[in-house]
Amino acid sequence: MDRPFLDKAKPPTTASLRSALGASYRAYEALAKLAAPFASEWNHAKTSGWMQKVHDGKKALFYVIPLEGSFTVSLTVREAERGALLEDEALASLHAPLREAKKYAEGYALRFNVTGARTLAPLERLLERILGLRATPRIVRG
Repeated sequence: MDRPFLDKAKPPTTASLRSALGASYRAYEALAKLAAPFASEWNHAKTSGWMQKVHDGKKALFYVIPLEGSFTVSLTVREAERGALLEDEALASLHAPLREAKKYAEGYALRFNVTGARTLAPLERLLERILGLRATPRIVRG
């Protein structure tokens, strides 16, 4: 899978991203809509080129790595979230990857290659569930 944005001097634009992602661009837009409440920024790394970090101001929710004709989403599931996700029958198709994910200090690393709506759907369900688990209750003062 070729990475179209390796040149540090040429960050992705909407047009170049649309061109590189091709048919998967619609899935990228759907993911961006889901992540709209969060901050998003493009960062460059020597080995992987430009990638988009979606975060809550402190910690990353996920990273998007553009490829030719698709994109990869990389995320970490926290230890406390993993059990709840493995019990969620709506996420049954992701139970094997969750069990097999490599553990790091931050949690369990998962990667998804997204080529369109069909491959985005399980990731969307996972992200929605993770967002629900990470939501902090608001304190209402009387």
